Amino acid sequence: MLVSNSNLYTPLFYPNDPLGVLRTQQNRPEEGLALNLQSLAIRSRIRHGDIRIDIHWLLRQREMLGKERFEALVAEKVNDEESRQNLYAMMEAYEQALKEAEESTQDSDGDKGRRRRIRDG
Repeated sequence: MLVSNSNLYTPLFYPNDPLGVLRTQQNRPEEGLALNLQSLAIRSRIRHGDIRIDIHWLLRQREMLGKERFEALVAEKVNDEESRQNLYAMMEAYEQALKEAEESTQDSDGDKGRRRRIRDG
């Protein structure tokens, strides 16, 4: 399936996404970073809901590269300061959502354990 955008046709299955993941898994995060940035740009342009996949892998790449190297590479690939700040904001929001989900899961597990201890008494 193809999507038309200014006479350019973009496949809905992004070849850059799996390649970015593969490069990261091959311990080649610098190559994966460029591919995931391209995939994120495409998904953002067409408002595709799976940008969280790119954000997840960009966070992993930042972890592997270190924040300073990651940001230097992003600056090479993303010329616009506002776009870089938007990227960092999306990454931060994703991390926060994961943290809240984890805390919620821990809370519900803890409540079950406490209820079980009270019941068993």
